[in-house]
Amino acid sequence: MNFRTKLTVVLSTSMLLFAACENQQTEEVRPTLPQLQIPNASQLNATLLQRFADQGSLNWQDMEDGLLYSALKESNYILSIGYKQANQEFTIDQAANFRAGDEAWTQARTLLLSDITDFMGKNGIELPEQLVLNVSPQFANMELYISNPLLLNYVRNHPLVRYAEANFYEVDFNGEAKVADSYVIEEPCLIGIDGEPCDFDTDPDPISPPSSSNCYTPIHLDDGGLGCGWAFPEELDSRDYTVIPSGTGTGHAKKSWVLDNIGMTSYAWSRGNAGAGIGVALIDTGISPNQCNLAYPKFNSGGSISTRIIEKKKTYGNNVADACGHGTEMAALIAAPRTESGTVTGAAYNCNLYSYKANEDAYINVSSQVNAIAAAIKDAANNSDVRIISISQGSAFDKSAIKEAIEIAYSKGKLIVCAAGTSFARVNGVAFPARMWQTISVTGRETGDTNKACDRCHYGLKVDFSVVMQRRLADGRTAPCIAEWGDNNSYVSGSSSATAITAGALAVIWAAHPYETAQQIRQRLIRSAENQDHSDPKFGYGNYNVHVAIL
Repeated sequence: MNFRTKLTVVLSTSMLLFAACENQQTEEVRPTLPQLQIPNASQLNATLLQRFADQGSLNWQDMEDGLLYSALKESNYILSIGYKQANQEFTIDQAANFRAGDEAWTQARTLLLSDITDFMGKNGIELPEQLVLNVSPQFANMELYISNPLLLNYVRNHPLVRYAEANFYEVDFNGEAKVADSYVIEEPCLIGIDGEPCDFDTDPDPISPPSSSNCYTPIHLDDGGLGCGWAFPEELDSRDYTVIPSGTGTGHAKKSWVLDNIGMTSYAWSRGNAGAGIGVALIDTGISPNQCNLAYPKFNSGGSISTRIIEKKKTYGNNVADACGHGTEMAALIAAPRTESGTVTGAAYNCNLYSYKANEDAYINVSSQVNAIAAAIKDAANNSDVRIISISQGSAFDKSAIKEAIEIAYSKGKLIVCAAGTSFARVNGVAFPARMWQTISVTGRETGDTNKACDRCHYGLKVDFSVVMQRRLADGRTAPCIAEWGDNNSYVSGSSSATAITAGALAVIWAAHPYETAQQIRQRLIRSAENQDHSDPKFGYGNYNVHVAIL
């Protein structure tokens, strides 16, 4: 991994016990523990694979103690829990306004940890040197070191615990047992010793626009992560784009065949002013500092308006720069400018773009990535300019912190567009968070055979829409977009790309009808689709048409 921090303990058990309120107690939870069946690593992986095949999802809340304990054993006994205040139901409003340093939340943590250590003492369970591994400043969750199955059962059933997850464990869909390749807690920000939370860095980095010399400098990409390193410069097949005027000067831009396929006509672009005035938040791996088309001043050049905004933020890692390539590709598909230099134009080349570096690749597999993605979603939800949130990130497991952040965004009237999943294992079923009902789940399809998903694209009952974006019998001819540096073009594929294109399409539709609600815009997309009753078991509403949606 690119980002490492040492395991840090900022709250000791003794400090929490001294701070405990003397008169507050919670009831005793469980006196006995049934005989556990604890599978070994291979058995655990096989069981989870079968459950995903049967159910189309994986949620630790639905699993037996033995399975969860086995996953903890395979991931250094790190348990992620969500907590709540005593005698209260946890609400979306509480999630939206949460501050770890508030007295009520400090008291809730103190009481919970006091009960845990008291239970350990009564049952002869040795107190570890580090029980509290991390406390999130933005969400009611923390990491604990839980290495005893009796204690795990107690924690899971405690009245102040909302969920308990093994967020450092991952399933290998190729059939072999696998865990996250790091045991460290990689939080970008920990709670301070004094109990005051520090904030995630969500301000743009004070970086200068890339110089023209940097724009044409090849960059090293980490191709070891899922979705990384795919969009190096390639020569586009002339059948995969049309030449369009840039809008100024004598130069020209390129329009992808995929945009023609989704009904992004000249009328649609004109009526929606190519997404002008609509903010799109991209939760991904950042943007390459060497891609001048996704930085001022080129972002506003050619046919793209001079007033549109691009902001680059981070909730994960040390900087906003994309070392994977995935985020740069998605940003280009959404919002690349209509330049004079022959580059491929984004679906919404006039929209405002807010890019969040919230992961190092496209797979969510450790707790720090869960919290970083959730923090980015929450920040975007609080931005009044953002109407659409695009998430081409996924996991086989439900992640409760992300779920709560999406619920916050949905409650604030945002459209959340998520990738159904892309993997070499080609498993059936939709990844999280795309399978949430609050999201719009998108996947890719091939030309010709209308029932065939694009290469490695997931599909299933939870998919809402599809985008035809891969030439049949020509796997490499997919969606053209600009590459990671310079005025180079490339091809990208997968449900990630279909999702970014759809986010751009929604921006154009919403710009044409700026006073409509998120649900009204979603209904427009449904009315334009081939299956208005969501009848296709693989592709839901199926292919949509932007031109029809705008009418």
